[in-house]
Amino acid sequence: MVKYISTICVTVLTSLFLFPIELKAFPGMNSKKFLAAVGLVWFFINLGKYRTGRFSKDMVILSLLAVSVSLAGLIAVTYNETPDYAYATYITSMWVWMGAAYVVVHSIRLVHGSASIWLAGNYFIAVCLIQCIMALWIDSSMELKQAVDSVIEQGQDFLNSHNVERLYGIGASLDVAGSRFAAALVLLAFFLLSMEQTRFRSWMFFYILVFVFIAVVGNMIARTTTVGLLLAIGYLLYKSDIWCLQLSAESRKLWLYLGGSTLAYNSSMCLSVSAGCNLQK
Repeated sequence: MVKYISTICVTVLTSLFLFPIELKAFPGMNSKKFLAAVGLVWFFINLGKYRTGRFSKDMVILSLLAVSVSLAGLIAVTYNETPDYAYATYITSMWVWMGAAYVVVHSIRLVHGSASIWLAGNYFIAVCLIQCIMALWIDSSMELKQAVDSVIEQGQDFLNSHNVERLYGIGASLDVAGSRFAAALVLLAFFLLSMEQTRFRSWMFFYILVFVFIAVVGNMIARTTTVGLLLAIGYLLYKSDIWCLQLSAESRKLWLYLGGSTLAYNSSMCLSVSAGCNLQK
C-alpha cells in the first residue's frame, strides 16, 4: 500500500514539474519554481551530508552553453533597445528546470531504488496520459471546469474564448502541453521497439493504445503534438525496417496493433459523427 501511495505522489510531482501550475492564492509562484527551491535545498543537503551532490562535466558544459545564450540575449536586448529579457535570463531558467527535475528524479530513486530512463519515461508517459484524460473530463463536466478554474490560473479565459475554445488539463494547455505530448510520443515509439526483447513485450498493445490516445487528444489540446507524432512514426518506420520489407515477428505485431487501434478509433469517430447527425435530424 505504501508503495502505491508513494508512486501516486511521484506521479503528482512529475505532473507539477512537466505541467507547472499557479494557484490563484499564490500569484507569481508556480509549482516549477517551488520544486526548484526544494531541489536546491535537497542538493546542498546531499552535498554536505552524503557528498552525493556533485557537478558533472556535462552540467558544466550545459551551464556554459546557457550562459552564452543569455549573453547573446543580453547583447540583442541592449543593441535593439527592447524590453524582452526572456533569453537574457536563460541561465536562470535552465537551473530552475534542473532544480525541479532534481526533486522528481531523486523521488523516483527513493521509491524504486533507482532512476532509469525506463522508469522516468513511464512516469512522463503516465502523466501525459492522465492530462489528456483530465482535459476530456474538464471539457465534459462544467462543475469540474469551474472547480479547476477557481483554484488554478492557466489563462483559461483565453482558452475558453469563442475564437479559441481549446481543451486544457491541469496546467496542460497550448504549446506547454504540445511539447510534452510530442516528447511522450517519441518516447513511446522508442519504448515500443525496445520492449520487443524484454519481459514487458506483453504490454505492447496497451502502450500502442496510449500512443494513439495521446496523439489524438493531444492534438485537440495543442497542434504541436503533431510534430512529435510525425517524428515518432518516422522513427518507427526507420527502425522497424518496414521500408525494406524486412519485418521481424514483433515488428509485424507492432504495426498490426497500431493499424488496428487507429482503424478502431476512426470507426468509433465515424459512428459518433453519424449518431450526432441522426440526432440533429
